Amino acid sequence: MFLKPVKISIYFSLEKNLNSRVVRFIAVFVVLVMMGALFIGGSQPGAGSLFPVPWDKLVHIGYFFVFSLILHKFIGLPLVVVIVLALVLGLADEIHQSFLPGRTAAWDDFVADATGVALAFTGYIFKRK
Repeated sequence: MFLKPVKISIYFSLEKNLNSRVVRFIAVFVVLVMMGALFIGGSQPGAGSLFPVPWDKLVHIGYFFVFSLILHKFIGLPLVVVIVLALVLGLADEIHQSFLPGRTAAWDDFVADATGVALAFTGYIFKRK
């Protein structure tokens, strides 16, 4: 009588944990804080001069990169929905800035926002292949 070896492996998968309610709740909270920081923080005096040119564009790209990945990967929204929501948020932020004293809406900021969204999913698409 021969005993067959049994392979025991412990496999922790981030994908399995991403569906948990706690992670999703935290992700929604982070997205709401990010949106609050964008609109409430952005309307404070001096907010437009926090990051000098060209570093402000990197902040736009980074913000929308992270925002998009959280919405898709951790909250589970479909890719198309995330792209539309992120671009609408970027456009709404620029419109909001046009009404603030000392701030202006700029197309190059919106392009930086869209670049952050595109980079988030370009990397994601290549990772999946």
